[in-house]
Amino acid sequence: LRSLILANNLLETLPASLGKCVNLTSLDLSNNQINYLPPEAKNLTNLTQLDMEFKTLTDLQTLALVWPQWGKPPADVILQGGKVIRQFYKDLLAASGQVAGIQGA
Repeated sequence: LRSLILANNLLETLPASLGKCVNLTSLDLSNNQINYLPPEAKNLTNLTQLDMEFKTLTDLQTLALVWPQWGKPPADVILQGGKVIRQFYKDLLAASGQVAGIQGA
């Protein structure tokens, strides 16, 4: 399994078994009510596309986005939450002339 679309299902949680989908490269969780990612999600090391709303991750303590081209946002941006993080990357994309699907800001 390389692509999994679970969009628009009113999901509130994901099973720990999702972490067994180690070949997954694309995961669409958009338009759900997910507020928790199981620790096993860290096993999705081949994931290159993740679509979801971070606004519902109420228990999110750390967000590690590895974009070697730009690095992590400054701490003051991270502390302001998902909407500001998305805007930070949108601004970087605009400045670089690239286009990408960062939604919600």
